[in-house]
Amino acid sequence: SLPVHQQRELIRRAIRLYRTRGTTSGMEEIVRVLTSAPARIVSRARPNPFIVGGSHIGGGRNISERYYEEDSSGYFLYEESRPDTAFFTLELERKERFMKRFSERAPEVLKRISQVVTQEKPAHTTFTIIFDES
Repeated sequence: SLPVHQQRELIRRAIRLYRTRGTTSGMEEIVRVLTSAPARIVSRARPNPFIVGGSHIGGGRNISERYYEEDSSGYFLYEESRPDTAFFTLELERKERFMKRFSERAPEVLKRISQVVTQEKPAHTTFTIIFDES
């Protein structure tokens, strides 16, 4: 289902992607190759804890709904807490740039990013996806 140019890029980088599978650099690269979205992995970084009056609770049943509802800090996937060593954050570009880059395809791209990272991450880890807020 990938466009031809992405298929060629995947084939060209296949050996390196296989060697680095499950590592920070490997996941960043596979997300870039399969979705064309710039991403950065921050190891052992959790989102800020919930603070009454200072947090935004995400709504929606899936990633696409949460994207359309414009959840403020962009926590699109957050699983149960685990030890700090088994957690990472996937940081995407600013939400405005992401929207401009992908326009109406943005929710589908976000869903694809989630699927790719879920398949490529080590089994014992969990992650969250956020948009850059700087």
